[in-house]
Amino acid sequence: MPYAPIAEAIKTLGLAADPDELRRDLGGGGPVLAQLVPALRRMLPELPEAVALQPGEERARLLDSLTRLLTARSVRAPVLVCLDDLQWADKGTTLMLAHLARFAAGHRLLVLGTYRPAEVGRGHLLGRVLETLGDGPGSRHLSLGGLEPRAVGRLLETLADHEVPDDAVAAISSETEGNPFFIREVVRHLVEEGTIYRGSDGRWTTAGPLADLGIREGVREVIGRRLSRLSDAANRLLSAASAFEAAFRFDVVAAVAAMGESEALDALDQAEAARLLQPATFVHDLVRHTVYEELESKDRARLHRQAAEVLEVTYGPVPSPVQASEIATQYHHSAALPGAERGVEPSPPPPTPRRPAATTRPPPSCASPSTCSCRATSAAPASSGGSASSRRGIWPAAGSATPAPPAGWSRSPSGG
Repeated sequence: MPYAPIAEAIKTLGLAADPDELRRDLGGGGPVLAQLVPALRRMLPELPEAVALQPGEERARLLDSLTRLLTARSVRAPVLVCLDDLQWADKGTTLMLAHLARFAAGHRLLVLGTYRPAEVGRGHLLGRVLETLGDGPGSRHLSLGGLEPRAVGRLLETLADHEVPDDAVAAISSETEGNPFFIREVVRHLVEEGTIYRGSDGRWTTAGPLADLGIREGVREVIGRRLSRLSDAANRLLSAASAFEAAFRFDVVAAVAAMGESEALDALDQAEAARLLQPATFVHDLVRHTVYEELESKDRARLHRQAAEVLEVTYGPVPSPVQASEIATQYHHSAALPGAERGVEPSPPPPTPRRPAATTRPPPSCASPSTCSCRATSAAPASSGGSASSRRGIWPAAGSATPAPPAGWSRSPSGG
């Protein structure tokens, strides 16, 4: 979802605030931010609907509203906004980061972002933003390496609950370059394979020489091997979830995977037990990328088209601007398939308050989801009542229309 990391930060601030304080901090930006974070409207039900604007004006208003909220909150207490893995951030989140960074100076507001330099080239939007910010007043660029071997040893001792031999620390430190996530995944893989195990004395030991433990296997391969041990249903659910770049709704992912409630919940339990999913998201973006990249390109396109159609049904005939952008993103990723014109068209003039006008002219190709708007044309809007609740999310009402699943998904062998 566009602006997903920022939306999560706003939601966290809102839930921690007194309603009266939140109302004052939001000021006139409440209706705008409530489009991005519906939870704000549940906390302040009197918020009016935001007036529709042109896409460029809409983005500027959103940036200003977010800045007002964070700077107003920082008057009472320091505010820290953490954004991880910015190399995969959408355009809106990246531009919002640059906007916040310019206004942070002079306020008790710190914006902390992390990214992988190897994945941010000179043509990358984040690279251009970082060049603009530089190391000027209020900005600082820090290069972070992996953990030193001594720190890796402490982490391994925490995981094992006892001292770990120096040669094991050195081997794992060398092969993971001190990356904590990689360390955890490699150790978990070795435990699952039985190459390290807990002996009768309660201490972890190895089944053979360290050189034969398979530590050199890349983390993506480790994740792939874990996927291969899951059921077909669990892999199907994970593949459907990989179409969403941020948090996802369980009912939407289950519908994309064409799975019933019971089957989807069982698949979700498997994925969570394997430490691949946590509530509403993957445990790490690298897991999502591994799942996504193992799909054939034609299956990725079908998956995104299925996601777009399910979102149309879920959001109904008049989606919010954020929901429309989410649908447009899915159509953009499936542009290689015929029928993309159902959801993508040139950015129209400001829509009427409740229902956009239909059009029959053929749309041009869309170069980017951020430059087009999506028109929800579903023939079956989501039901507003009678749905069964689930511990993972809200399920569509019985009998509601759900598009047919993409046929013949195939996943490339992951090895093992």
